Amino acid sequence: MIRSTNAGTKIGAECVVTETDDGGAASSTVSTVGDGEPGAVTIAADPASVTVTNTFDAVPPPPGDDGDGDGGGGWLPTTGADIALWVGLAVLLIAAGVIALGIRRRQQP
Repeated sequence: MIRSTNAGTKIGAECVVTETDDGGAASSTVSTVGDGEPGAVTIAADPASVTVTNTFDAVPPPPGDDGDGDGGGGWLPTTGADIALWVGLAVLLIAAGVIALGIRRRQQP
């Protein structure tokens, strides 16, 4: 929002607000004050406001490559630990414990 105040402007002066650089907007509109022309303002004792609206077209997201690890292509990026690795390690440790227990029991008289 841009506010402009000019204390030297006399009551009754006529001003016109225009959009000088829309930044590549698809459309640009300037509001009216009362029944006046768009952007036309007559200075009075009460404040007046004019709104300039620039509308931009939505930019589609760039296409991503699937499987390259950058999160593009519609897949969510991997976060946290890889649970399959931890489950596999736990299964191996349990199996090693069962085997060690079996060997120990066979060696007892």
